[in-house]
Amino acid sequence: MTEVEVIEALDHHDFGLDGKWSSQTKLLVAQLGAQKLELNKWWAFTPQNWKCPSCNKPKRELVRLSGSKCLVAKLVSHHDHTNELVESHAPVVWLPDGSREPTAYALREHLKGLAKGFLTRFPPTIVCEQCNNLELVLKKKLGIPETVTLSPSEIGKLRNYDSKTHDQILDDLISQLLEWADLSAKHIELAKLHFRPEIHPIHVGNAGWHNAADQVKRSAVSIIENKCHALAVQGIDNVDQFLNLSLANPSSLNSNRPKLPSPTEIDYLSFKHPDPLRQSVINEIALDWSCPICWRSAFQCFASSRKTPRKFMLNLLKRTISIEFGQVEETTIVCKDCSDFHNGLVRYCQDKGLDELQYLAEPRKIEVEAVRQGIKTAPHQRHLTDYDAAIDFLLGPFSQDADLDIEPDF
Repeated sequence: MTEVEVIEALDHHDFGLDGKWSSQTKLLVAQLGAQKLELNKWWAFTPQNWKCPSCNKPKRELVRLSGSKCLVAKLVSHHDHTNELVESHAPVVWLPDGSREPTAYALREHLKGLAKGFLTRFPPTIVCEQCNNLELVLKKKLGIPETVTLSPSEIGKLRNYDSKTHDQILDDLISQLLEWADLSAKHIELAKLHFRPEIHPIHVGNAGWHNAADQVKRSAVSIIENKCHALAVQGIDNVDQFLNLSLANPSSLNSNRPKLPSPTEIDYLSFKHPDPLRQSVINEIALDWSCPICWRSAFQCFASSRKTPRKFMLNLLKRTISIEFGQVEETTIVCKDCSDFHNGLVRYCQDKGLDELQYLAEPRKIEVEAVRQGIKTAPHQRHLTDYDAAIDFLLGPFSQDADLDIEPDF
């Protein structure tokens, strides 16, 4: 189902919403012995008999039980990443005062408009989380450039592709995708070559898109209210209340964390990570290194595992971070706790239906100030997290600057 079809289906008399209160969810919790539940927006908005258009699996086969006995049930809006192709050919240019260079910005917006019209291969479509993640794996396996996004049906066709046996139909499909990647890049370069600011005026902002998305969501409000009333779901006045009743709230997962034991300096100096790649990252840091986000030293990031027997561990990762709210980017080494917070914030925004913050996941870079607003730190302890505080920070600039590039998903 495309996103538009999901919203339209809300008004159908046979359409059944699927929250943590539904009969199917309760049955899955009982069968798997789950102690917690984590659902997201698209799971709640789709019928209980929904099937993934890529793998054709029903919902009951798509849930998984995490190590902490949490039933995870998530669907994802899979969309064509044409904007990433455009951004690779026309990146944003930042001026010393922190503003965007207007001609480069106008070129990028012009190319985005063209690409949305003639390079987007399929509309945003709801698929299972597994198939959405498989898309990137398939492209790497088959040598398909990242600038091409596999459609839901193509993911289903290529998931069992075997290069040794050679299925001619699938071989032809791969060749077509490679040709599409080449032609797309040439089209973008041609449009870029012939861009003239004086004859291609750009209206800054996406007010039309936002108005259309808001209209769809306003229509969904009354539909969901009527549907919930018909299903005898109590306490529902609007979409937010429906989602709060239907979804788990990941923002509170770390609120009651157990205090972990502190290591000694001998523990730290004798530590060697069991993963050679992780150890190689540790070897790169200087003696006075500190996490550029939470400012903890390497010794302070050294912490015990939650599981028994207790093992002290230091996990450092190379990530792209964005400083001064997206204006300065650099690839550096950060602690795993800050990286985990960013990943959790992305999932939280998706679960809450905050489509205007979709850019957090694409490209995958950490907004430093947003993370700092949402964490409380202590030496040798996991961060206490407050995703809502980070979201308040992120939404603040958007409400004041309508020119910021927010990509809606409708």
